[in-house]
Amino acid sequence: MGELPDVFNGDRTKAESFIDQLNHYFLLNLNIPGFNSPIKKVALAITLIKGPDVTGWTRALGELLRALDPVHDNVPALWEHFKREFQKKFQDSSKQQRARASLDNHCMKWPDINTYISSYEELLHLMDYTTGNNESANLFL
Repeated sequence: MGELPDVFNGDRTKAESFIDQLNHYFLLNLNIPGFNSPIKKVALAITLIKGPDVTGWTRALGELLRALDPVHDNVPALWEHFKREFQKKFQDSSKQQRARASLDNHCMKWPDINTYISSYEELLHLMDYTTGNNESANLFL
């Protein structure tokens, strides 16, 4: 049910979005037989990870999956392990710096105040700032 997540090609700026899309897809299909299997979740995820920058990583993960016992090793910790390893490998380490640079250049264009506020709040979120404190209020101004 629903649309499959976008293919991930190793672009670190899209890693977080890829995992979010996978989590939403699995949530939507929670009651569909097979979608509650951690092995199948990881297998589906690696079929959506393609490209020359990720081939070795997905090959190694596929070999690991094939070596698992489908009864005894099919535990929720496997999916959590996949997400941790994916984050270690593809985490966007410059996300906050790019958001800060965007915020420094962020300006309102009349009459789109709602668009300005929405994008400002999203940039604060990317920088792990809290809205409503003095620093974020100063940045807004």
